Amino acid sequence: MPDGKISIDGFLCVFDVSSVPSRTIEKQVEAVSTILNNLTKTKKPVVLVTTKNDDANETYVKEAEKLVSKKEYKGGIILVETSAHENINVDVAFIMLAQLIDRSRGRARVMPFIEAARVRKEILDQSTEALQSLIRSQVSDYRATWSLTSKKLFQHKEFMHFVELFGMDSSQRLFKRHLKKLQDEHFAKKIRGYMDMLPDALQEMFPDVIALRDL
Repeated sequence: MPDGKISIDGFLCVFDVSSVPSRTIEKQVEAVSTILNNLTKTKKPVVLVTTKNDDANETYVKEAEKLVSKKEYKGGIILVETSAHENINVDVAFIMLAQLIDRSRGRARVMPFIEAARVRKEILDQSTEALQSLIRSQVSDYRATWSLTSKKLFQHKEFMHFVELFGMDSSQRLFKRHLKKLQDEHFAKKIRGYMDMLPDALQEMFPDVIALRDL
């Protein structure tokens, strides 16, 4: 902390619910319990944030639930299940704390991790589908370049939303995947054309092919 007085309005206490070698559940619970006991003495809002729920150990999850339900906390500690890796409920933890600090405002609903993960997946899937559709409508030549195409895509909200969720590298991968499909379709069409021409070519090369049948 910087020197001098500092004003603190609330606390986020982070509880890792993944299994870590050489770290026992007893030590984890003891450490977090000690932190929560000290935080509640400040009379400031506290949110217990379980993290790494995408790789959670169910025992740790249950222990976190037991902690916030202790009688001495009188239901004053809110539990938010998050995954920073999957970006699930991370914003919710901060929003919830802000609403607890600003008592005049309503309180957001905290979704359980499984439900929040499902909603997050739907958002990601919809964004991916929207960008794929946009790329299909904008790129019809397998020789297209990313530098020129990305400039055109920047003008569309579907592209900007996808980049915000996944990053620029992922959008370029979708573009390359589309180019590969266009290229495969192009060469498949050429081969079909050659195959259509093959009978005439053989007839031209071997006009008496029927006579050669028995050789």
